[in-house]
Amino acid sequence: MLRITDLSLAGVLCLTAVAAHAALPAPTPEQRAAGAAKKAAADAQALLDQQALLGTMDAIAARWRANARVHGWAVYKPVPVPAPIAALKAPANAGQAPVAAPAPAMKGKP
Repeated sequence: MLRITDLSLAGVLCLTAVAAHAALPAPTPEQRAAGAAKKAAADAQALLDQQALLGTMDAIAARWRANARVHGWAVYKPVPVPAPIAALKAPANAGQAPVAAPAPAMKGKP
């Protein structure tokens, strides 16, 4: 059970954090430019990483399909993906919490 001292300490820490956050100065134009350059470099690297990942996935799938035919396993036609890079780069609900599907209704007794 929480004591009054614990709650008051938590309140003081919250107020201190708010005061420290409010006291931060705005970034200078040089800092903004450096941040924008860093973000552009990170975005370019992320795009290269995504392309490398997709290439690796395609190579693994092709190797598996070739081995599956040799071993007599069932091989189905690959599922076409219209724009994998665009789907990886900007998902439809970017920045939002995933939406869960509603639970199916239970039949009988709960």
